[in-house]
Amino acid sequence: MTVLALGSEWLVTGGDHAGAHGVGMVAHYPAMQRSCTVVWHPEQCSIGVATFEGDPRHATTLLERKLRSQGEISADVKILILQSLKVGRGYQVLYVTVPLDEWQHMLSWSASQRHICRLTLAAGMAFKQVDAGRAVVLQMGRHFHFFARHDGQLVHLQAVSVDDALADLQAVAAMLGAQAREDMTARGCDQLSVIWLPAAFKGEGAELDSISSAFADAANVPVEQRGERLGNLASLAVPVYSALPGVIQRIAPKDLLNQSDDRMHVLAREYLPIGAMVAMALAAALSYVGYGWVAEASAVRQQALLLQADESGVRNSIAVVARDTAVERPAVNRQVETLASFSKVQRDHDPVHLLDALKQGSQGGIRILSVTSELPVATSGASKQPPPPSVVVDGTLPDNVINSDLDTRSLSTFVKTLENHGYTAEPIDVRSASAGHGASTRLFSYRVTRIESVEGRKS
Repeated sequence: MTVLALGSEWLVTGGDHAGAHGVGMVAHYPAMQRSCTVVWHPEQCSIGVATFEGDPRHATTLLERKLRSQGEISADVKILILQSLKVGRGYQVLYVTVPLDEWQHMLSWSASQRHICRLTLAAGMAFKQVDAGRAVVLQMGRHFHFFARHDGQLVHLQAVSVDDALADLQAVAAMLGAQAREDMTARGCDQLSVIWLPAAFKGEGAELDSISSAFADAANVPVEQRGERLGNLASLAVPVYSALPGVIQRIAPKDLLNQSDDRMHVLAREYLPIGAMVAMALAAALSYVGYGWVAEASAVRQQALLLQADESGVRNSIAVVARDTAVERPAVNRQVETLASFSKVQRDHDPVHLLDALKQGSQGGIRILSVTSELPVATSGASKQPPPPSVVVDGTLPDNVINSDLDTRSLSTFVKTLENHGYTAEPIDVRSASAGHGASTRLFSYRVTRIESVEGRKS
């Protein structure tokens, strides 16, 4: 799911928010019901290029001082550096300024979501498309931003229309095209192509093409319009075109605006969730028979194998995040340790083998509610080993006949079946924790561990 948080207008593609139309308008800062990538353009922001001498690490401080002295900012702001290039004895930066309260609100909202919420900047993702001989125009409503890089220097030009009328948008696009032609010619650039990236254009495709064509004619360069139709906006009964969902397909960790700890959390959740048995939630009742059980088990094994194959890639990604952000070393170590723990759970618990044992043990009406991993926690003391990796199995006893003797026999059979398959099952007292709930007496929970793991620690 993609959220286009573009100034005062928030659009969602995919999921319940979009409905049958493919794209929908939502209130600011909604509670997202699934994982999403948020492409953000702050409501009150400025974009520009500045040149300084000295150490690029001081860019933010020098830039804020410069902008305040020029009267361009007065309130507290967050300055984001999109790109930095060395120029002679100094350096040049492409930057975005965001009001501090809006920045803090966005970060707080994204961090509070129950699901993965990757946050990135529309201008930053647009600039990533810039290459030698290739410029980009980001059309953000009535605002147009031209990005380029030539001869070791950054280029940013912008123009804004007074309203949304098609004729005005075409005129402003032509004006920006003429300005780009003059600027790039003065820089000695005679070979240039342009990618046109509409953020969220509401109108017909032919109208969007006419706007990019107006720029192309004035700039005398070929223009590739990359806007794709997302669907019809039900509230306005018009189609919406955007190139942003396409440009975020290869989003990198360094493109995320999430704070360091949250960014690590997003990465861990994105790479590790379903893989081994991290969240092997077989929600609802797994009282399948025959094909159903086999199909579910095979799907879980496939995910486990994918995680195993991607383990080195995940480690590399964690290293990239650590390098590209100011994340502290302990946070990186925690992520690597978590990955190692998840991988060990996977190696010690074959999903298909475990599910087969649960299937055979849950005869007679026992229902398995969930199977989740439990990461081993190291005990204090250098000589002490952490307990072996385990999984927690939650279930419920048959509720059609309540008989204590029958319950005892059912659980005894369940545990014995697991033991015959090579697992130990340690009961976890969930009834006292669920006191006051009528169904609590029917619930049970076991910590399941491979017998080989336990014996290996004893030897």
